[in-house]
Amino acid sequence: MTIKKKLLTPSKFNLNTMEPLTSAQIQAVVSKRIKTLDLTPAAKEACQYIIKQSVSGSKSFAANFPGLTSQDMGVITSDFGEVSGSLYMLNSKQGYTHAKFPTDENQRLVDYYLVRDGIDEKVSAKAGAGGAPAITAVEKAFNDMDETKLSAKNKKALKVLQMISKGTLYGGVLEVAKFLKMPGYTALVAIVSKPSLKAGYTGAGIPTQDSLIKASDNVGSFANAMKEFKPLFTAAKFEIGGMDKMKSVFAGTAGSRYKKWGILHFPITSEVMGWLNDKNNGATDILTMAARTLTVNQIYLDYKSNMLTYSIHTFSDADFKFHSPSSTPNPVGNRIGMKMIKTTTKKTG
Repeated sequence: MTIKKKLLTPSKFNLNTMEPLTSAQIQAVVSKRIKTLDLTPAAKEACQYIIKQSVSGSKSFAANFPGLTSQDMGVITSDFGEVSGSLYMLNSKQGYTHAKFPTDENQRLVDYYLVRDGIDEKVSAKAGAGGAPAITAVEKAFNDMDETKLSAKNKKALKVLQMISKGTLYGGVLEVAKFLKMPGYTALVAIVSKPSLKAGYTGAGIPTQDSLIKASDNVGSFANAMKEFKPLFTAAKFEIGGMDKMKSVFAGTAGSRYKKWGILHFPITSEVMGWLNDKNNGATDILTMAARTLTVNQIYLDYKSNMLTYSIHTFSDADFKFHSPSSTPNPVGNRIGMKMIKTTTKKTG
């Protein structure tokens, strides 16, 4: 990879001022700034070419860039896509006159605003499968729902989602698993209650993080953990991934960000995720209802078969599913999030 991540975001072009900018203003600033960035000639040429195509309003165009790797193209679509996407939209004959880039690059759901008829419209820039904003982004919509109009199944699903959005990264999924009386949770409680593991769990409330730490420490080797914790994996219908990574975590060579206790916690997250994405349980219906209350456009820049393609997907007519950015070695990487199901969107741009 030759292009550093976050080198091509709006802030690197000093666009993040919330000032209304025309297409010509953005193009002039970006074209000039690209020349001074720490990029290879091939990367600079690629970015300039993408700007030119975006300003021309091209929805899809050839993107065969010698000297750039697939990883480079991933950085371009995810980072530079915010800038180039704004140029594409401003020149897509949809009535947009200006773009505004937030001073805070970490706003939930919003990467920039497009101005049409004096109104700011929220835009989330995506690449490939897209990121997964935490479901806390729609927590207000959950709380505003009229429960009298929900079925018993959907009322239960709404309560589960409120528990996740209000709970901690560690405790939220455990509280839900306990509430739903999931087999994996029952198995976890049985494991941390074993005297031989000296986890200190008393049976009151959900097992604490300290209990999981002690259990995963006292179990000894990774091989022994796989044996002792197998009832949990079986009950949660969980297949542990990242075997080599977890072996190194237990050996103490993986780095401090990775946690032994993930081998006990993430199976519960996985079990909860399975429940959430099972359409029979109503959680995806509640999530979709909540997300559709938001006025957000997602502008995708996808790279495939040496082609770059823009597509527009609106929250108001999309369906959604749940996604967890966590993993066994990194059990609380981030809160459970929501992903738009691109194939069911109706507006393609």
